[in-house]
Amino acid sequence: MEMGTSVVEKKRLIKKIKGKHIVIGIICLVLIAALVFRLIIRPNLYAAKNVVEQRTAIVTRGNIVNTVTGSGSIKSSNRSEVSSSVTGKITKVYFEEGDSVKAGDLLLEIDDSDAKLNLQKLKNSIEQAQLTAKNNSKNLNNLNIIAPFDGRVTDIIPKVGDSLAKGANVLTLTDYSKLKLNVAFSEAVISDIYVGRKVTVNIEDLMQSVEGTVSRVSSNPTITSLGGVSYNVEVVIDNPGSLKDGMSANVEIQVKGRSQFSTESGKLEYINSKIITSESAGTVDSINVHEEQFVRAGQLLIKLKNDDLEISSRTTDLNLEELYSQLESAERQLEDYKIYSPIDGIIVTRNVEEGNNVKPADVLFTILDPLHMEFSVPIDELDIAKIKEGQKVNITVDALEETSDRPLSGIVSKIALEGNSSNGVTTYPVTIQINETSNLKVGMNANAEIIVNEKNNVLLLPLDAVQKIGDRYYVYVKNKTDGTDAPEGNYNRRMPGEAAGKRQDIQNGRMPGESRGEKASGFTAGMPARFAGRVPGGNAGYYDNAVLTPVELGINNDDYIEVISGLNEGDEVILPALAGSGGNGMQMQNGMMGGFGFSPRGGSRVNIEQRSGNAGRIRN
Repeated sequence: MEMGTSVVEKKRLIKKIKGKHIVIGIICLVLIAALVFRLIIRPNLYAAKNVVEQRTAIVTRGNIVNTVTGSGSIKSSNRSEVSSSVTGKITKVYFEEGDSVKAGDLLLEIDDSDAKLNLQKLKNSIEQAQLTAKNNSKNLNNLNIIAPFDGRVTDIIPKVGDSLAKGANVLTLTDYSKLKLNVAFSEAVISDIYVGRKVTVNIEDLMQSVEGTVSRVSSNPTITSLGGVSYNVEVVIDNPGSLKDGMSANVEIQVKGRSQFSTESGKLEYINSKIITSESAGTVDSINVHEEQFVRAGQLLIKLKNDDLEISSRTTDLNLEELYSQLESAERQLEDYKIYSPIDGIIVTRNVEEGNNVKPADVLFTILDPLHMEFSVPIDELDIAKIKEGQKVNITVDALEETSDRPLSGIVSKIALEGNSSNGVTTYPVTIQINETSNLKVGMNANAEIIVNEKNNVLLLPLDAVQKIGDRYYVYVKNKTDGTDAPEGNYNRRMPGEAAGKRQDIQNGRMPGESRGEKASGFTAGMPARFAGRVPGGNAGYYDNAVLTPVELGINNDDYIEVISGLNEGDEVILPALAGSGGNGMQMQNGMMGGFGFSPRGGSRVNIEQRSGNAGRIRN
């Protein structure tokens, strides 16, 4: 019995020992598996997880366009609301809605009978005022007593300060140089006497003879006291100096070699001897001649003054000026009773009919010019400095699908000086003149792409490839390990204004200005030697075989930027890793560690602000 019990216990003990060994073996296998995962599998998984697919781009040549965009509603740039400036009844309307009109076409007429009557009254008043003004002017002129001919002054009557009535005698003016004589010749010799014939004048008082000239022959006969027939003849004599009026003389002529005498003697008279009178009333202001003074025709003899006449003349002149102004205004107003089209266009509204009464400011027609269209777009205050009058504009119209492929052309025609502010943002209205107006309607929505800058056949680089370090711009150029591999005239060439030391620093793996012993404060992936192509997040090798190359840049749009120097056409550049490809809970974005804004030596991606209304494109 004891032996049987012992055997059973031994079997139990052996079974128990085997169970412990199995547990220990399992534990060892688990430990070995954990160790293999930790030392072999997990590093491989981690490395695979952090492998980032490299993104590259090729430097190409093409055209780049920088634009500013905006939208607005189309309207006619030449729109006119035709209104009346007078009151009256419409007598005739010549056009309907929808009719095309030319500038200067007569649209309608308003009854102008009252205006014409008023115009005639003004003309009558002006005529009366002109007569008064003419009389006043004559009277004012007559205040200056002028010599009517050459002569000698005698018998001066007034004194300075005397008041003279109109028609009062002032002085006598006599021309002593010529005299005349009237005599009669018989009918028998009258046929030999004619105007201009030279005759002999016998001065009976002086017993001398002078030559005279026949100045007039009467055609009316006179019956003498003896019953004969005679004719009067006037003879003019130049005064040799001794002749005076009142002397007796007869006239002798030669007829067929025989002397024939006038039938009787006559008295010599001065041809010009006149008593000068005042033709206007006034007070003697000055006497400019003296007795026996010889004067010439037109010379001032006496000056009168008449204040009342001068005031009356000035008043009449002012009244006449006012009447002329009223007449001019009435003539213009008469034209306003006919309404003409101010522009070429189409009548879109007609608000009146014949027989309607209209008053000033009533809108009668609305006319639009369909050949001149425009629209206004709001431009942000940060972009308005880029906009200039005359800039070209590409225009698409929402209602015209064909403009998506073939945009209409236009230009910037006006830039507002005053902006509109809303929610802290200021915009400025910019007017776009549309060059092509086919199929356009007022009110259609139009989109403007204002070309603010454009360059053709330039080197182009994706904007994402550019990084800014300090005040310079760089890109990673693939398949460059150091400066010696760079193409001639490219990497080894200094940028404009760059010191030689900065270029050597880049080639030796240092950032510009970094001392030889200084450690990089960040990272510079793709640079030679000590940076070893590492990027944040452990993505080793992303920038392998690439060199950080400085570039000089030009204009850009949202996607591309112009390369002025530093790269050649065909160069392959490395773009930053896509977002979300990094490890250790960090994301890569634009070549920097997302969330930290970390970059080598304080560098950053090119900051091109994207604002509403800005756009651009590249054309190859």
